[in-house]
Amino acid sequence: MSLSSHVEEIEAVHSITQRLIAGGTWRASIYKNPILKNHCRILARQFSRQNPIAESLREPCLRLIPIVEKRSDLLTEVGHSRLPIIPILTRLAGYSELWIRDPETWCPNEVIDDPRRLLLSLIAHLLARYEVPEIFEQAWFVDGKLKCVERDWYCHVAQGGSLRSAPGIPVLTKRGAAIVPQLSSEDYSLKEAIRHAQVQSIDTRLSFADVDQMPVGIDFAHDWIWLPLLQAFAGGQRSVSELHLICDWIALQRGSGVAFSCKPSRPWEELVSSARKAYLSLVASMVKQEGQRKAIDIMSPQTRKEIASVSHSRWESALGLPEYQCAYKGWKWRIVELTTLRDLAAEGADMNHCVGSYFSECKLGETSIYSLWSCKEGESVMDRDLTIEVWPESSEIWQIKAWNNRSAHANSLAVVKKWAEVNNLEISKWADL
Repeated sequence: MSLSSHVEEIEAVHSITQRLIAGGTWRASIYKNPILKNHCRILARQFSRQNPIAESLREPCLRLIPIVEKRSDLLTEVGHSRLPIIPILTRLAGYSELWIRDPETWCPNEVIDDPRRLLLSLIAHLLARYEVPEIFEQAWFVDGKLKCVERDWYCHVAQGGSLRSAPGIPVLTKRGAAIVPQLSSEDYSLKEAIRHAQVQSIDTRLSFADVDQMPVGIDFAHDWIWLPLLQAFAGGQRSVSELHLICDWIALQRGSGVAFSCKPSRPWEELVSSARKAYLSLVASMVKQEGQRKAIDIMSPQTRKEIASVSHSRWESALGLPEYQCAYKGWKWRIVELTTLRDLAAEGADMNHCVGSYFSECKLGETSIYSLWSCKEGESVMDRDLTIEVWPESSEIWQIKAWNNRSAHANSLAVVKKWAEVNNLEISKWADL
């Protein structure tokens, strides 16, 4: 390409990108550079009339993108597959309210020949008062919504905030917060780095590789149970295989309507015992012959994965009763139907009775099993209280059992009677109470 042609194309870049940001049209055929053409297509889609957020990004992008074009060759020499430049610049425009410097004052260092580093220098110019650890830089490469928690963390740290006080940051000790900047983006995503720092600050025997094999992963939303569980693991010479077992057991209860019934304050041995019982109950429901059941190793992660796959199968409710909630005598109560093998097995394991063996009858619609849960007013974690069997054909309650097949407490029984009345159920005169 001649010098004059190159100059003409550079000038065309400025005019076409500004026109596209303003919502104008263009003719791709007049641009010879395929890299530029592809970036323009992405930009045109970003600022099409169908994009509801285009208007809010228009002004900062009109300031930002022409500077990138004028002072670098990112849009003419670096393809989108190599570096998603337009999406990253759009995300950066989405944080324009936090810019501490003007795009017009960015003067890229000519020594930088890595396009990624060049783009990151622009981000730091606009947002960083202080040097940002490398692990945070990948926040700008996270796909999805324009704003995300990883980019919020970058901005917070870049402007001098403590990582531990960043918006939406999971619980981190001082030691954990000190570990995060030492980690590399080649080994971890930012969320993975946070989790690794958490577990390392709790127990140096654990790493993210350990917890990544468990449901813990980067499930920060349920740290109220995962972190105490990890702390319980660190409190003694616990087996990692037992930790895996407990975590898989907890995950089994997710989505059942009664998720996370396991209280991390329970003794470790009790947690292990409950997890074992839950899986053995599932196995007993699926495999009728005792000899075959004994050959199944529930301590194998692959075996538990296969069991979980079967246990997620769901059957239709025979009666179609809605979930029931009420307050009574200073307690909150909840009655839910159990419609998966997983739910039945967990109920049987926690309540120490044989309801897990009712799988076939429930699936065929011959019987329906309901679980009563309760906790004191002001508390959030409920415990199982009663197991209730209802015959769909006659709408009769045939069994009401507490832990270990004991009789129901008076208050619990009163709640069941209120629920039965609301749903036009009868307690059979032959019922086993």
